[in-house]
Amino acid sequence: MTSTTSPAAFSLAELEIDLAVETELIVDSIRQSVLKRLRRKGVVVGISGGIDSSVTAALCVKALGPQRVFGLFMPEHDCSDDALSLGRLLAAVDQAGLREKTLFIFTSDHGEMFGAQGRRAKNIFYEEAVRVPFVVRWPGHVPVGAVSDALLNTPDIMPTTLAMLDLPIPEAVEGVDLSHCAFGKTGPEPEAAFMQGMGCTAAWEDGHEWRALRSKQYTYATYLADGSELLFDHQANPYKRQNLVQDPGHADTLNQFRRMLKARMADLNDTFETCTWYRDHWTENREILRTATMG
Repeated sequence: MTSTTSPAAFSLAELEIDLAVETELIVDSIRQSVLKRLRRKGVVVGISGGIDSSVTAALCVKALGPQRVFGLFMPEHDCSDDALSLGRLLAAVDQAGLREKTLFIFTSDHGEMFGAQGRRAKNIFYEEAVRVPFVVRWPGHVPVGAVSDALLNTPDIMPTTLAMLDLPIPEAVEGVDLSHCAFGKTGPEPEAAFMQGMGCTAAWEDGHEWRALRSKQYTYATYLADGSELLFDHQANPYKRQNLVQDPGHADTLNQFRRMLKARMADLNDTFETCTWYRDHWTENREILRTATMG
């Protein structure tokens, strides 16, 4: 997120950036006296790409004012200094006296397969590709060392972050508020995370579309092209070598996930189309103009 209205804001020239240089700019911004005049909550939103995080940051700016929201945008890059840069950012926040006033979130984009399952990259429902970090620091609010196994999905980031800051959640938001998990409390959680494989959108190539659900024990997926299904118990079989679809002992589980997926797709008006269908109906010149819920 960048802002041109905040005295402490910084700008990025295109997506090719030097992370060390940008980190230094942010550290300098944190040290500026404008931050010392904060009276209540300061916000540092760490973003590694993704419109959901960007919109969350924009809503925070609108509610809290630009002088109280600072962002870091890290596009995909090959850099071994991420941990050092994040440590410097946290140290700068602490030195500015904003430790208890700053909600710091570290997350990332997708993972890569790196040869697992015989695959190289992303766009697949296996653990290596879909699991990402989501680390929160907010002294006095988030318990130190607390760990949650809640199935936080990308659409849940916005409502969860807004709720943590006591900000209103827009009615159109598709995700759920899991702020109680961040605060170390119990409460309702999603039964499964919904995942969508829209096909090879970079080349608009059909034949790779899938939908999937991941619960705390199982991953269920189905492909559009041939209707094939996969069901994995990632607790008993973490490397997903055994497809349980044909296992009679898991027939009830399979049918349960079929029903869950059908219901979730209906809620989102997800009609499960080919990749080129989305190109022809939702985009113009690679700009997304329509969605399943916003025609």
